[in-house]
Amino acid sequence: MHKKGYGKKTIARMLGVSRNTVRRVLVSKEPPKYVRKILKEKNLDPYKEKIQHMYLEQKLFGIKIYDELVSQGYKGSLTTLYKYLKKLR
Repeated sequence: MHKKGYGKKTIARMLGVSRNTVRRVLVSKEPPKYVRKILKEKNLDPYKEKIQHMYLEQKLFGIKIYDELVSQGYKGSLTTLYKYLKKLR
């Protein structure tokens, strides 16, 4: 785009990035490298089936489910559990 005569400000506006980003890419001799993040297992993942069973079938609520999970070794927070339960509703 820059070789076609577009200015840095115009390129930034067209791509939805900052002018500093455009400048950095133009100055760089190599194209930018993007590293994909490796998704780590969430604290809740090993317990999701148990949570669904307790919430949907046993009709237990947040704090009771949390207490049960903690007794089984859950290390996550109550807030994390509440966010997951909200998705199940």
